[in-house]
Amino acid sequence: MLIPEFAGGLGNMMFQMASTYAIAKQTGHSFGITDIPLPPAKHSSMDYKETIFKDWFFYKTNVLSTKRIVEQDALPIDMDAVRSIPNHHGVVLSGYFQRHEYLTPYKKEVLRLFDLPVPSLTKYPDIQDAYFIHIRRGDYVGNSFHELDLTNYYKKAIETIGEGVAYIVSNDIEWCKQSHLFQHIPHRFIEENEVDTLAIMTQCGKGGIAANSSFSWWGLYWNTNRPFLILPPSWYPHNKIRSDGYYFKEATMISI
Repeated sequence: MLIPEFAGGLGNMMFQMASTYAIAKQTGHSFGITDIPLPPAKHSSMDYKETIFKDWFFYKTNVLSTKRIVEQDALPIDMDAVRSIPNHHGVVLSGYFQRHEYLTPYKKEVLRLFDLPVPSLTKYPDIQDAYFIHIRRGDYVGNSFHELDLTNYYKKAIETIGEGVAYIVSNDIEWCKQSHLFQHIPHRFIEENEVDTLAIMTQCGKGGIAANSSFSWWGLYWNTNRPFLILPPSWYPHNKIRSDGYYFKEATMISI
């Protein structure tokens, strides 16, 4: 049995859960979860067990882990090595496992297990003509591991999309309200909890512009039948960790 180890915010936990599920499917293992923790306070105070993750509790298990596989620098996991492990062993997958190729063969199956609300058309009547822009700040600001200057990327991506209303999504919406980045385009600021915000991103009819963040990555990947699925050219300000796993085939990478 493969069991995910959880860390980080919503996007990271979705990857850990979904990728472990998909790897289990691919290697002939069963899948289980021992518990879903509350996210760190810096990300949210929401209990995901009562919302987006509630259907995953079908896989709740008390199996004790006897082995641990630690992801190395976002390199692909050795599927043959996982297949060789007897299924009665409880194996914890420790890492982020953020590679689209794990998910794609089981995408429909995985997405059905996440319980996302349907955005209100009364509240967001122009959502089919909208695209989202995700500005990741908060714990990224001043963080040498994550912070990137994506200003030119956003400008080029906005020019690429052209017409449409931009839904601005951020963990620092007040900063966005003071930014000059959006002053020449139709826009509105999305001020919802992270689960509702993710649901809105998945339903923006024109797609969106992701930050170097797993949260907005899911906002794009959820629905790839949209014209603009834009990802930044870099995920980190260094080359310590591979980031090729984010670039699914329908995505457009815009260079800075």
